[in-house]
Amino acid sequence: MTMTEPALTSNTLDEGAIAEIKKKYPSLAPWLDNPDIRRILQEATEQEWDNQDLQQALQGTTWWKTTPGTLRQWAQQGFEDPANQNRAIEQQQLLFENEARRNGWTVEPAQMRTMAIDALRFGYSDAEKFSMLADYAETQQASGVKPSPRGNQQYYQDEISKLAHSYLIPGAASLSEQWSRELIEGTTTLDGITAYMRDVARQQYPYLGSQLDAGITPEQYFRPLKSQVSSILDMPIEAVDFTDDRYSEITQMVDDGGNIRPMTFSEAGRWARHQPQWQFTDDANQRMYSTAESILKTMGAYK
Repeated sequence: MTMTEPALTSNTLDEGAIAEIKKKYPSLAPWLDNPDIRRILQEATEQEWDNQDLQQALQGTTWWKTTPGTLRQWAQQGFEDPANQNRAIEQQQLLFENEARRNGWTVEPAQMRTMAIDALRFGYSDAEKFSMLADYAETQQASGVKPSPRGNQQYYQDEISKLAHSYLIPGAASLSEQWSRELIEGTTTLDGITAYMRDVARQQYPYLGSQLDAGITPEQYFRPLKSQVSSILDMPIEAVDFTDDRYSEITQMVDDGGNIRPMTFSEAGRWARHQPQWQFTDDANQRMYSTAESILKTMGAYK
């Protein structure tokens, strides 16, 4: 259809009309109190405007000219690509639910969805999202819902320690207190801290450039080598800490050409079997048994 100049319509809508508008344009529902938006949405619903007509009408309003870009983009996505927008809401709601569960908070699903929508349409940072969830949980204390005593800072300290472990950054956990305060204050973000650790890892392991760019962390990249070393030395895999200098030969071997590279599996296996504790492992016993058996066979002791 070709959109004509919107006619004046009643600013009074019955509940059925409002429900229909909210169903068709949920991302614009928060602005139904605005007379211009209400009039446009009423006509768009009644006359079955297409998205181009609706956007053209909205762009001519004072609301469009004075509303922040993030809110306009959110509203526009709602009528252009509602499926992806709803998927984003559900993903954010799931993140909130996991966070509430981790902190021992109880939040109603409807409220969780409302907060997810607000977080996305206002473009909140990670710190702002967490603060919104924590603030709501704290208001529920009178209803018997107690927020976790860990508080925001401990949560962020835990997250920073996990990042340091993922990027094999020794000593980065010591900065967790300072970084956690900055996250709460909104002066930094987890994305920013992650980018910093990625750059440090890039300097530490220059051969991992493409893997880091693809989102693979050093912990993930080296895990097969860690698994091999832990198996040979009869150690839990988490006890093989590649931030410890004793393992630096595995992650930063210098080859004959002077290039830094990780050990191959066979090289890491030989390294592990040269460690003092190897002689007390099952792997050592099995190898000694196999060697003795081979010698006895050679001597003709048994077939």
